[in-house]
Amino acid sequence: MKDLQNLIKDHELVRTTMFGDKHTGELLAERDLPKIYDICEIVKPKNTLELGFNRGSSALMWLLCSSTNLVSTDIKEKPKSVKYLKDRFGDRFNFICMNHELLATKDEYINQFDFIFIDGGHSYKDVERDIKNCLRFNPKYIGFDDYYHPAHTKDIHSLIKKYNLNVIKEYKTGGGQALVKL
Repeated sequence: MKDLQNLIKDHELVRTTMFGDKHTGELLAERDLPKIYDICEIVKPKNTLELGFNRGSSALMWLLCSSTNLVSTDIKEKPKSVKYLKDRFGDRFNFICMNHELLATKDEYINQFDFIFIDGGHSYKDVERDIKNCLRFNPKYIGFDDYYHPAHTKDIHSLIKKYNLNVIKEYKTGGGQALVKL
């Protein structure tokens, strides 16, 4: 695995190419890449499902920080980001444009992913739906984005408690993340 400083430089170059926002890329790389790197060191994911893609920044970080095969889903596709990640990472990256409500019909996802990262809708209803689907898919780990985001933290914490999930690590920078081991 590359060292963290080289990953940050690589991330800055890629984000600039993908989005043309070098300044934002630098900030995200310095703030978020160390968290993603640490999660990958703990989880060592082989097959990852990412619920919520937006522009692909997290997808890029999962792919840079691990050798995982990544399936990213979102209700909207960002063609430039999807094309770039597909061209750069080939078969390691796939994007599926879908409403996460359809995940309940994806029996083929059961036991397919060892890590699932939840970063889709942030309402109580959306996060609960995503947790239920994750539990049905039987991963070893679940990651939560925006764990400390002021607009979402109450709902995420409440649902983690409701489903008796064991948070093994919390990351407090930015919107925060949490890692759950099942």
